[in-house]
Amino acid sequence: MDVLLQTCAELKIVTTSRECFGIKGEIEFPVSPMSLPENPQTQSLDQLLKSDAIRLFVDRAVVSFPRFAFTNNNASLVVELCRRLDGIPLAIELAAARLKVLTLEQLVARLDDCFQLLSGSKRTELPRHQTLRATIDWSYNLLREQERALQRRLSVFAGECTLEAVEEICSGEGIDRTDVLDLLSHLIDKSLVLMTEDKCAARYRLLETIRQYGLRKLDEVNETDVVRRRHIAYYLQLAETIAPRINTAERQYCLTVLGSEHDNMRAALRYAAQSGETEIEFRLCNALFFFWFYRGYWSEGRAWLADVLERSSELGAEDLRGRAMQADGWLAVFMGDHQTARTRLEESVSILRQTGNTRELAAALVFLAYEILANDHARAHALVEEGIDLLRQTGDKFALAMSLNNSGTVAFVGKDYPAAHVRYAEAAELGRELGDNLALGASLRGLGIVAIRQREFSLAASRLRESLLALREIEDQWFMSRTLDTLAEMYSAQGAYERAARLLGAAATAREAVGAVVFDFYRDEYERLICTVRATLGEAAFNTAWTEGRVLLLHEAVAYALNGIRSPS
Repeated sequence: MDVLLQTCAELKIVTTSRECFGIKGEIEFPVSPMSLPENPQTQSLDQLLKSDAIRLFVDRAVVSFPRFAFTNNNASLVVELCRRLDGIPLAIELAAARLKVLTLEQLVARLDDCFQLLSGSKRTELPRHQTLRATIDWSYNLLREQERALQRRLSVFAGECTLEAVEEICSGEGIDRTDVLDLLSHLIDKSLVLMTEDKCAARYRLLETIRQYGLRKLDEVNETDVVRRRHIAYYLQLAETIAPRINTAERQYCLTVLGSEHDNMRAALRYAAQSGETEIEFRLCNALFFFWFYRGYWSEGRAWLADVLERSSELGAEDLRGRAMQADGWLAVFMGDHQTARTRLEESVSILRQTGNTRELAAALVFLAYEILANDHARAHALVEEGIDLLRQTGDKFALAMSLNNSGTVAFVGKDYPAAHVRYAEAAELGRELGDNLALGASLRGLGIVAIRQREFSLAASRLRESLLALREIEDQWFMSRTLDTLAEMYSAQGAYERAARLLGAAATAREAVGAVVFDFYRDEYERLICTVRATLGEAAFNTAWTEGRVLLLHEAVAYALNGIRSPS
């Protein structure tokens, strides 16, 4: 080919290959997998068919099984199938061919073993094109041994990974750490690894079909356990390094890092559970708790916590159990699971008193106070004050600010508005001192609702506006939902019922997104507020405004709230 190009001046050659030829004048045009729908749940059938992958599957499905029709009933299954096959044309064609003998539901259910599922039999095709496995086998067998080893080991990653992670986890046993970058580059050149950029840092991933193949090869050479243990160790260290910084000025950075590595954290938890590494599971859960909380993975976090707590009765690491019970109890409070919340938090308090973990004991005390506040105000007050006294000894100003905010709520529920104001104000002062928008936003909301009850609407508007601005910076749905509810109460008190209804709808959507409920100690007042707004507007007008609020995205709801805040004339 090189000779032809040098000899024939006007000659141009267009060819496909898994890697570049390295010929002078060569221009590379990477061919990506076929396009997939970006937001399939909101798209019509016609919009979904604009995706190359969806269109190819539907076309081939009709050829294979003429009675097949793409409908609203099966669209989600088609999207799931094409997504899990990474938009790879050969894989999609082989899958469509299976509709002769399997329903679409069966096809999707069997994708975890796609190499057995996806085979073809057209005699005119090259052998390496007749099954997906043969295609990947052919490419894998062309690799040098070190490249094969790295390709196999990369399969333990879920989603994307960094170069540092690859160097740490995949080196050893024939691969020097200093060789990893070159070997990774070769695999990228051969189209077996994909590279993306994330905030100026390169990240790498395998197509899911290539990853499944690599896992099989890893088993064949008996490397699975050792590589997975390295994976667990690396992500445990990362999570435990990040965890102490997540409630500092580095919160956004920490949440971004953990968000980028969320799939790998899940994989590490899964690997630890499968190998019986219960202590590591506890450590990972405890390290990831605030990430789960701030990013709204409440149900997922509780599932991991419940799993490890159920299997850990014989574990001697009581402090780890106590912390995990506190975390699960905390989430149970917010999600309205009262029986679990009470049981977990009571046991957590008992364990943490014995282990002497003051910081975690204080948190358990404060959230136990929240759980019993609706029915036992006196004990709730005693618990939250004990927690605050402990935190003043630790010097943890963020935890103290949040607990002072909770103490303000206990006083507020008891209708001691001056005491509530003192607690919220101290929390706000600490939030400003720390530069922490979460602590500040939460306490300003408290100051706002106290001002509403004292009919100081101008002050309430100012406090709540500042609260929303602070909480918007950290993108926390639950705390913002509480401020939106409080604003709705302010507007109702001022006679702006339509705006109140919209904000109540928006707050309900934000709350439901994380699985939260209205606290029992606030439920009666919340329901009275809704009844007042509904009765004043009338059923039809209320439902219209409520629905308009429900469909707002959170940033739209916050913008709507901010634009409407005015001091009364």
